Amino acid sequence: MAWALVRQRVKSRRPTARDQGVREEGDRTGGRAIWERTLRDKAVRDQAPRDRAQRDERRPNITAAEAVIGGGPLTTAGVSVVLAAACLVGGLIDLLLVGTAAWAITGLFLAATVYAALKVHRQGWYSAVVGPPLAFALGLSLIAIFSPHDFGSGMVGAATTTLELLAGKARAVFVGTAAALAIVLVRRLPFNR
Repeated sequence: MAWALVRQRVKSRRPTARDQGVREEGDRTGGRAIWERTLRDKAVRDQAPRDRAQRDERRPNITAAEAVIGGGPLTTAGVSVVLAAACLVGGLIDLLLVGTAAWAITGLFLAATVYAALKVHRQGWYSAVVGPPLAFALGLSLIAIFSPHDFGSGMVGAATTTLELLAGKARAVFVGTAAALAIVLVRRLPFNR
């Protein structure tokens, strides 16, 4: 009941000079700009379709399942999670099956790099180019920690084994990073917007 009275009072209020954007004596131009912006916003709202069916006609017909399957663009943090997860899983598979860096870390790294470059936000393009080598080093360090060390023991041995594995898999790092850079550059071309 109380809301009905409030709504009725608001509807019955007569428009003032401020509502119509007319300058009153003593007003400054800054205040008028705010009134004009408010009037412009009201005009846009009045022209907008009020019927739900009219609004839905303008939206693309995408169901919730299609939105989940297709996924949205990845943020910088999302790119980091995708790359790190792929390299850690690949490193774990290689560690369990072979005992050193082999095909799983390389394949998952390349797939995750291409996926991240295709799905990253346009503003976060740098994360798709800088992230892959770092994620690959993370996956290789997992392998190096749990595999026998060639040079020394402890953390020094793990670090040198990581560097040795990086040197052996340098081609995969370069190919993945070059593919990500090429995809990101093509996506940033002006005719792709």
